[in-house]
Amino acid sequence: MPISAESYTPDIRQAAISDPRGFLDTYEAPVIMDEVQYAPELLPYIKERIDEKRNTPAQYILTGSQNLMLLEHVTETLAGRTAMLKLLPLSQKEVSGKPELPLVWERKPKSAGNMNISRKRLWHDFIRGYYPELVAHPKRDSALWQSSYLQTYLERDVRTLRQVGDLSQFQLFLKALAARNG
Repeated sequence: MPISAESYTPDIRQAAISDPRGFLDTYEAPVIMDEVQYAPELLPYIKERIDEKRNTPAQYILTGSQNLMLLEHVTETLAGRTAMLKLLPLSQKEVSGKPELPLVWERKPKSAGNMNISRKRLWHDFIRGYYPELVAHPKRDSALWQSSYLQTYLERDVRTLRQVGDLSQFQLFLKALAARNG
């Protein structure tokens, strides 16, 4: 059963924080917990539950937009009990629904599986990005979505994660990184 700490009503979130054991009793494993960084108090109790059934894999799938190990107030590492996966934006192969196709540089010159995409379309797609939200809603204004994503990232995640004081300086830093990377 998927549950999201970020979308908890204040009383549910408070229950997860104030009574982690009781909260976990409410949901029988396997459980997916999204944005678990908002309830780090659950981690020692999740570790305890995992240790009780060490031979049962995938009891808890913990997701979030922040790396738990970078949060200063998280002391529970779950070392030896976790697999860390980084999810990147979708690839062109995933978007096209043809994950078996070779990458452009892996293809033979006249490959039968060649994806015929114009350069203009390819650049449009690169600029738009391959985030699942933008792929699922092709008519969505990508510039507005991307600026909102960045603003949310800056205001919530970066400020929470590293107590960045001057967000305008941090935005300039990100733009400099993007310019050097592009």
